[in-house]
Amino acid sequence: MAAPKGSPADARQLERRRTLAERPAPTPERDTTGHFPAAARRRPAPVPRQIIPKVAGASGLFFACLKWVNAPSTAVGTMKRGFSIYCDLLRFGAASVVFLAHLSWQRLSGGMLYPLLPYGHPAVIVFFVLSGFVIGYVSHEKETTLKNYAAARLARLYSVVLPAIVLTFVLDRVGIMIHPQIYVLGQEAQPALRMLLGATFLSQSWFGDWALLSNGAYWSLPYEFWYYAIFGAAVYLPGRRGRIAACLCALIAGPDILLLFPLWLFGVAAYRLSKGDALRRHALPAFVATAAAGAGVFLMRGTFVHLPIPSRYLPDGFRVEDFALGLAVAANLLAASRLDFSFGRTGAWITRAAGMTFSLYLFHLPLLYFVAAIEPVAWSPYLRGTLMLLGVPPVIWWLSQMTEMRKGALRSRIAALLDRLPAMTPGLPLETRPGLGESADGG
Repeated sequence: MAAPKGSPADARQLERRRTLAERPAPTPERDTTGHFPAAARRRPAPVPRQIIPKVAGASGLFFACLKWVNAPSTAVGTMKRGFSIYCDLLRFGAASVVFLAHLSWQRLSGGMLYPLLPYGHPAVIVFFVLSGFVIGYVSHEKETTLKNYAAARLARLYSVVLPAIVLTFVLDRVGIMIHPQIYVLGQEAQPALRMLLGATFLSQSWFGDWALLSNGAYWSLPYEFWYYAIFGAAVYLPGRRGRIAACLCALIAGPDILLLFPLWLFGVAAYRLSKGDALRRHALPAFVATAAAGAGVFLMRGTFVHLPIPSRYLPDGFRVEDFALGLAVAANLLAASRLDFSFGRTGAWITRAAGMTFSLYLFHLPLLYFVAAIEPVAWSPYLRGTLMLLGVPPVIWWLSQMTEMRKGALRSRIAALLDRLPAMTPGLPLETRPGLGESADGG
């Protein structure tokens, strides 16, 4: 018999319905580098009213950036030795922060170095800006043709990407047989598809979020690849052809990748400004101020205290602080390029350590997972974490000697292959490339 209307039972039922209706839907927790470690890596398909604003916002940013990339520039010059070592120091430092942030995960070390957990993502933002600065430099000073640019970028990526994909698959299969509870098994499903998407840099395109098995740090590589492709098309191909190719690359990349493209271009802008008179008279105060500002934003970004901003037009996990950090890093690089750094004997060690940065970034997570799988569960977090901290970096260094350090040979092979392709002409000389002078069709 149903309870009469207005009875205590009816009131309790209404309260229960109201509670369920007001309860927020659970959301997967992102890790420190911005990817989802939840069981299901694929995001639910957004409804059209969610897609359209994000695509519109990304498109507006993209066309504004494309117009700026094609602006004429006469920047020439060489990079100072001391400043080059400073860039190496930033690069190795950022990679080390990502490594330590992942080492602090509860499922891996038991929580050793847990205060460093939030700082992995801002370290990746530093990588983006540095990458833009370096590409701005090499595109003007070294890689003066499309063939040279493409061969250098592909060799840089695939010298480590392909070994990292194979290593991740092998270690994950063995580690899961030993201790499956360590792994996020949802990320291990459909390994062939995940590796294919990773190798073709499509794992983050159009709201996709396909983890490369346990190698969650791989999420930023598709971003880098499509930034290389868009920039290369806009700068090296003449006129309308370059703009169309850049738009096609952007269409494949998707809105999430494009919305962070300005961060990468901050680095390109810093390089171009470094060849003018900006900050030339007040380089040291500007360097100190931008370093302090960057450190402040970096630390704030790691505290999970975020500035409020409407998220309708933005991808999941987007924070306005990323752009503030990117501006600070770009300004710091600009100021640092005016200074004469002297690192003494430590400079050679810094350069040598920076030579394994890409390997450190891509090899560390599958190795950490595997070590966590074979370590006895009864060990304390400090013992587990210390073994990882001391044992994993030497393995990465050994792997880097067989991969990253041999990218020169791979570059030569890729260049020879590109020479055989009829569509890959030798490229335009420096003075006629769009973005550096007049375009071939006057556009």
